[in-house]
Amino acid sequence: MNMKRIFLIIGFILILCLTFLLSCNNFERRLHQKIEEVEKKALDSGFAYFDLSTITNFEWDSVLFIQGDESVPVFKEEINEMLSNRRSSIHWEDQRFNRKVDTQFRWHTNDLPVDKNRFYFLTPEKKLIEKDVNRKKTPFRFRYCEKHDSSGNNWTGPFWLSKQESNFSVIRIERKIENDTIARVWTIFVANCSEE
Repeated sequence: MNMKRIFLIIGFILILCLTFLLSCNNFERRLHQKIEEVEKKALDSGFAYFDLSTITNFEWDSVLFIQGDESVPVFKEEINEMLSNRRSSIHWEDQRFNRKVDTQFRWHTNDLPVDKNRFYFLTPEKKLIEKDVNRKKTPFRFRYCEKHDSSGNNWTGPFWLSKQESNFSVIRIERKIENDTIARVWTIFVANCSEE
């Protein structure tokens, strides 16, 4: 092989690698761009909508959002219960330290690292797609619909939201301190709750 051909191959591989690396978290980029857009609209007009399906490039039926923490990870044992919408019959310590697996759970995941949020999308084929995002870049929260269990207890999330419930109303809350200085701004996405 001549040198020109080797440089072309190396150049082509580098371009492929760079393209792959730059597109790794397009979801996070689209999410933060959309959040900035709806925050501005909510600030200008006092109201905005955020349709989560407008930033995904795959089909999904339901979504579960897990809010991360700034100092401790969210353990997979807790997330697995949220994914399955039920408590495990195996104590979390046995799952974590003795590696016991609850076979009644359909999906299993990993710990959510510190300073990350995670979206779990359920596809029409009932496969999970996980998308982690940096929680510090744009602080936001979800306000879930109130649901009731078979005992009549109220639950306010996190739990699965349908695509319809994921067309959120946007509320922007500012906390001010002395001299009207803004100390913190939160964007809250209120789920479009369906009547049952």
